[in-house]
Amino acid sequence: MKALVDTAARRVAAPEGQTAFVAHGDAGEDAESLKELLLERVGFRDVVVTEIGPVIGSHVGPGMLAVAFSGTSRS
Repeated sequence: MKALVDTAARRVAAPEGQTAFVAHGDAGEDAESLKELLLERVGFRDVVVTEIGPVIGSHVGPGMLAVAFSGTSRS
């Protein structure tokens, strides 16, 4: 989770005006913890938590966490 928050903090563009998304695979408690970390450290306007579907879930397995947001260019 620390690496996800560090990456978001480094790459985000204007977090105060955007909603980020945390997706998880059977890891609801971890997703809620990640949400709180993102709100505190990065300062997103809001963070929405959602579960991944069975197709992606069959590839990544339980415990998966992902963060989606608008960021700066990686180049």
